[in-house]
Amino acid sequence: LRDGSVDVEVGQPPRIHPEPPIEPLSSDRMVGVVRAGHELAGKRVTLKRFAAAEHVVSSRRGRLTGPIDGLLAEHGLRRRVAVCTPTALASLHLVHSSDLVGITALVISRTTLAALELSTFEIPLDLPTLDLSLAWHPRYDADGAHQWLRQCIRDAFSVV
Repeated sequence: LRDGSVDVEVGQPPRIHPEPPIEPLSSDRMVGVVRAGHELAGKRVTLKRFAAAEHVVSSRRGRLTGPIDGLLAEHGLRRRVAVCTPTALASLHLVHSSDLVGITALVISRTTLAALELSTFEIPLDLPTLDLSLAWHPRYDADGAHQWLRQCIRDAFSVV
């Protein structure tokens, strides 16, 4: 944002004062996801069954562990990560065609979940919400085209 190579960021941008402006867009909750017919589909999933499954994670940086692994460790459990994808969408496609267990944000993934006929379940952990924000450089505050772009993004998230 600072060097102008991107116009906006949608995600969880860090708060760096005094810039950029950051505006909350949505809050979502994380759920487990499996293919139709998976042994975890349509059932209450225990922490042990969740941890014992083979998982797919998504990370742009290739990280195989995250907050869920820390929470599992508090219960003396570890999950097995079989594969890491760069995007959540790629993870959902792998879940669709395998016995892997994925994790996704429920509301923003609902169209893909329905299209792939994936089954969701509550993850038996106290997970934080996924809070997404819109960030931009202050030099674009008064730019009409940029204001229009930001409004398009707000509108897209208002139907989510």
